[in-house]
Amino acid sequence: MIINQYYAPDVASSGQLIADLCEGLVEVGHEVTVVCAQPSYDEEVEEAPHFEEVDGVKIHRVRMRGTTGRRSIVLRTLGYLRFLIFSWWIARDLVSGNKYDVVVAFSNPPFVGVVGALIARRGSIPFLSVLYDIHPDIVRSTNWINVPEVVFSLWEQITCWILSQASSVVVLGQGMKQTLIDTKKVNSEAINVIPVWARPEFDVDQEPDPETKSRFGISDEEFIVTFAGNIGIMQPIEHVLDAAERLRTCNVRFLFLGGGVGFERISDLVAKKNLYNVTIISYQPFTEFKNLLLSSDVCLVTLADGMEKLS
Repeated sequence: MIINQYYAPDVASSGQLIADLCEGLVEVGHEVTVVCAQPSYDEEVEEAPHFEEVDGVKIHRVRMRGTTGRRSIVLRTLGYLRFLIFSWWIARDLVSGNKYDVVVAFSNPPFVGVVGALIARRGSIPFLSVLYDIHPDIVRSTNWINVPEVVFSLWEQITCWILSQASSVVVLGQGMKQTLIDTKKVNSEAINVIPVWARPEFDVDQEPDPETKSRFGISDEEFIVTFAGNIGIMQPIEHVLDAAERLRTCNVRFLFLGGGVGFERISDLVAKKNLYNVTIISYQPFTEFKNLLLSSDVCLVTLADGMEKLS
């Protein structure tokens, strides 16, 4: 059983990665059940079935009822709370009638590990915690939201409790592993480092659809620099826009493809600086996403200083 708010067809990167994982597990003979939410990363999305089986993965979804999208902290918090409450009910019923080998909880939202730990305890099942971000450290380090110290203290206690319940913990890199050892007192032998994988469908020798560039108003002669994915609180995207400003008179196109809280900031800066060599595109279906990456000359990955220890 895998628990996470986001799962394909939701556009959030964690949901896409988990879908890759689940489909891969099914291919090698495992039975996989996912408890997730209705597509909710964006506000204007089509609902998916409450239950369906896709590529052998059994998917149970929480109905979000007016709490989709990320335009405000309040809306996101309401969505998180709704998912946590109703995912527990769904997972509880599932674990009562089925035998699972392991419960896996990711970190979207940050407290979903509580649901995973409680469900694993209820069914006497091993619990695996997968962290793509370490909370509350990442919020404190970025000053993303201003909350009382007592909230950080409680958040820290909840995170440590989740990790204490896990038979094993997965993180993305050695920096994150060391942070858990130093600040959460997690046994190093219980931590596994598994970086985000590359999809085998991206063969660099493949040719993109020849109409891809024209569909997005990009000239065939332009050199394309692409950032694809979520632009959140950890991406120092202003540095990339500074580069775009310096190269404004060159034949270089900067392409931002994705979403996140930083996309509105990008739009404002592009308009303010009149960066006509910057194109901003929302998340695209996989086929178009693949075409855009294959059309790119350079792809960027950005992370603020020190964030490799937390994300």
